[in-house]
Amino acid sequence: MNDLEITGRTRTHIVELDAPRCALHYEAIASFLAMRDAAANDGIALAARSGFRDFATQVTIWNRKWRGEKPLFSRAGVLLDRALIADNDMLDTILAWSSIPG
Repeated sequence: MNDLEITGRTRTHIVELDAPRCALHYEAIASFLAMRDAAANDGIALAARSGFRDFATQVTIWNRKWRGEKPLFSRAGVLLDRALIADNDMLDTILAWSSIPG
């Protein structure tokens, strides 16, 4: 992968699937689809919940969480109140569920 791919500033390494609807790295597609099919054989409907996000999308998510526009959760999944989280604790709070852009 090149610098642009690693940081999410290009989609040259990503393939958009229609079924299931998701964006995956081209090397992950075959494994994901095989895992989905194996799960289906066991009666489990496996779907991608989150896939590739480009840099701009991840910045938007990050900023909305920082501003309190998106919910924040503890590592245990408990909903947190942004007003009670000091700015110097926000990095760790957001990183519990979202990666830093790039």
